[in-house]
Amino acid sequence: MDSTSLPIDSNSCIVSVDVGSSSVRALLFDAQARQIAGYGAQLAHDVETTPDGGAEVNPDTLADLTISCLDQLHQQVYSAGLRIAAVGGSAFWHSFLGVDASGRPVIPIMHLLDTRADEEARLLADSHARTGCVPHSSYWPAKLLWLEKHRPAEFAATRRWLSFPEYLFQKLF
Repeated sequence: MDSTSLPIDSNSCIVSVDVGSSSVRALLFDAQARQIAGYGAQLAHDVETTPDGGAEVNPDTLADLTISCLDQLHQQVYSAGLRIAAVGGSAFWHSFLGVDASGRPVIPIMHLLDTRADEEARLLADSHARTGCVPHSSYWPAKLLWLEKHRPAEFAATRRWLSFPEYLFQKLF
């Protein structure tokens, strides 16, 4: 089915989910991508920071907030007799978490603002020539090196590295 044949009519809506640095939002848009007033939910959350530049988020807390926002929006949409035609979303850029063999978090979400891997990023200086990507503490390679050095037990216990959306889908399904 191409985009010109999507079943979007006057009762069909688009859900937008935004997992940001200070809150989770679920909003409703019409078929012309205009926000529909009076529909939506927003719940605040905290990024835990440390004096050494750490910025982490509890993945289960964030997943619960995201599910709560979606549930609130669903109730609004259901009560109004509207239909959802599509869902889109965004979440933290460059953030990830580690999970064990059963999918439970071992390492919390390493937020993009976490700067503890500055030294490790400098160790990756030659990667720019190979990849075109400037080494930075917010990128996974530097953070993974930092975790291996500073949290070896948690690093070793990690079986998969996930973005938050991957973790959320894993938790939902």
